[in-house]
Amino acid sequence: MQVAPSDLTNGHSFNSGLENTAIPAAEAAVAFAGQDPALPAAASAYADTAGAVSGASVRRGFSLPRSGAPAAPHWRLSLWAFLGGSLAIAATLLLGYGTGSPWLMAPFGATCVLAFALPDSPLAQPRSIIGGHLVAALTGFALLWLFGADGWVQAVAVGLSIALMQQSRTLHAPAGATPLLVLHTQPSLEFLLTPVLSGSVLIVLVACLFHRVRQPGSYPKYWY
Repeated sequence: MQVAPSDLTNGHSFNSGLENTAIPAAEAAVAFAGQDPALPAAASAYADTAGAVSGASVRRGFSLPRSGAPAAPHWRLSLWAFLGGSLAIAATLLLGYGTGSPWLMAPFGATCVLAFALPDSPLAQPRSIIGGHLVAALTGFALLWLFGADGWVQAVAVGLSIALMQQSRTLHAPAGATPLLVLHTQPSLEFLLTPVLSGSVLIVLVACLFHRVRQPGSYPKYWY
């Protein structure tokens, strides 16, 4: 491809030529320098920026938005969180198999996120883990007895659980799913003992032992 010197003064025309051919921008700049030795500096400058354009016009001006999310923790902390969450859920499963009663429910997975990845959070303390699940489960049972399990009851159950956890200082985000579990499965009152109470107590005990090994004295921040 022959590149006319006038193309350098018309950036749009020059770039269009590069986009429609297989010749890289750097080669075009060198070719121009060979035709017009009077402008080697301009050709050199253009060659230096060739990597930025690289012939892909669809990428021109594109950049990922800057994230406001906090930086990722050190990979060792993520490894500790992985081990802690795995051990806690394994413990509930083993005791469930051994006793013949359920010690595990789905919201405990989210509880483990707080207990092992954010152990300093107020939502991860024993009062919140145990109390939050109990308050939310009782709320679900009360509304189930009074109104059934219609859709509007489920919506009210979640909102009421949030408010009651706030007022009892037992706010625990994963417990927001507990009343839904009660309303959908409609279990017996034994559900309050296993898995709600037994499982949440077990997760707290595993978290206490685990964090004592990881960093003694780091968890819990308070019990009650």
